[in-house]
Amino acid sequence: MMKKIVMMIGVMVMVIGLTGCGADRNEAGNEFRESLLEITPLKFNEDLTGIELELLDGGRTVSYALITLQLVNNTEYTIIYGEYFSIEFYDAGEWKVVPFPENTGFFLIAYHLESGEVTSITRQLEWLFPDGLPTGRYRFRTHVFRDIDTPIRDHNLHDLVAEFNIQ
Repeated sequence: MMKKIVMMIGVMVMVIGLTGCGADRNEAGNEFRESLLEITPLKFNEDLTGIELELLDGGRTVSYALITLQLVNNTEYTIIYGEYFSIEFYDAGEWKVVPFPENTGFFLIAYHLESGEVTSITRQLEWLFPDGLPTGRYRFRTHVFRDIDTPIRDHNLHDLVAEFNIQ
């Protein structure tokens, strides 16, 4: 009889414990969604075709620690790109920016990609999100400039995105 009582108490404790774990996970998911930022629209020139940004392995699922992409320049221009990127999360039918930790910065380096060239871009995500990112649909966003003989202005800024999933 005593064994049955102890077993019943043990089962009740496990059920309560498991229920609590689920609540923590939902709470963590809610905190993540509350931290998301609205996307501020920028003026981009959408007519420059021939520049592609895609996951290097052709897949759509990545580890939260590292993302490797391929940048292809099939235009007649040299394009310029840098270290800057943002990560966006698809939530409730709209894209929202996942905020980086405070005081995050990027080196302002201008890499040149000549016409017809291909390069790979690898970005570490683990240092930005040491606890990982929740499962879901994401996209990597970066900007490129068309290298022309005029100062950089909105007319030669181009926005590139590549979608991926974290499972």
